[in-house]
Amino acid sequence: MILNSPPIVNTEMDKFSTERYIVQVETAKFILSYSYMDLNKIILQLTNKAKSAPKNIKQEKEIHSDLFTQSRIAKNANKLCKKYYPNGIIEPDKNALNEAQELPNNTPSQALKRKLAVRRVLKEKSVYKRAVKSFTDANKLLIEKESYQSMEELEILYTAAKNATLETVTAEA
Repeated sequence: MILNSPPIVNTEMDKFSTERYIVQVETAKFILSYSYMDLNKIILQLTNKAKSAPKNIKQEKEIHSDLFTQSRIAKNANKLCKKYYPNGIIEPDKNALNEAQELPNNTPSQALKRKLAVRRVLKEKSVYKRAVKSFTDANKLLIEKESYQSMEELEILYTAAKNATLETVTAEA
């Protein structure tokens, strides 16, 4: 809880202590413990966990929904991996879009080639992002949790420094 902050900030800072986010962090660690080639195992585990999750109160329904969402994202990623990356996921070239946009477009045929090249590159990037979405989402969640813990540590250090300064000022007076 951050000192002298609005309730919405405190709620956001305390979200990782709720049951919903505890389960999300466990799920993120579980997903990151596997590789892209093990998406079937992830899907099976998440689906089974979601099916067995209770759905009695609002918080349990949210957990159930989160697990099914993660499972659905993994299913979509698995389909994309089978279709576009049968030999393993390869990140698209980062300069490909710039190269496609630098193609000449003076004539209608050149403009069409340029347009198709840009479209192809954008599709490659989109497919890649959706194929690794489970892993990037899990990684983002864990980084966010670490950042929030760092904020709490900074708050403790700030409070200690503030108290030390107040003690020094009162001792001098």
